[in-house]
Amino acid sequence: FVVDGTGSQSVSVAQGARVPFNEEVRDHGSNFDTSNYFFLTPVAGVYMFHVQIYTYHATVVAYDFRLFSHDTSNTNGEILARVRDGRDTGSGQNINMTAISYIPANRRISVYNEVGGARNIYFGNISHTFFSGCLIG
Repeated sequence: FVVDGTGSQSVSVAQGARVPFNEEVRDHGSNFDTSNYFFLTPVAGVYMFHVQIYTYHATVVAYDFRLFSHDTSNTNGEILARVRDGRDTGSGQNINMTAISYIPANRRISVYNEVGGARNIYFGNISHTFFSGCLIG
């Protein structure tokens, strides 16, 4: 799958909220939920996930984005990847996370803003902010 956000929009993502990836570029198998912003692993296996986020804030604010795996009740969470910085300069930054991991079937894979209050994210097009993943084994 490859997903991004709707059009050329900037969104504010609250602390503790999922990044709103709501537009499918590709979704073989239709396993990405664009209303709740997660990928549901259809089978157990080794997956690769990659996230790129263009984030910005008017003042110096920390950021902490995490790629999570949860069960279908959004519990038993595991961090697959994390990117954090305590000194965002106040200008735009492209940040990236990649994870390769064995994931059981029926796990929700999503990206969260975990610290720093609300974070501004620019979707623009797929070159700014996107989330992708695939089964590799």
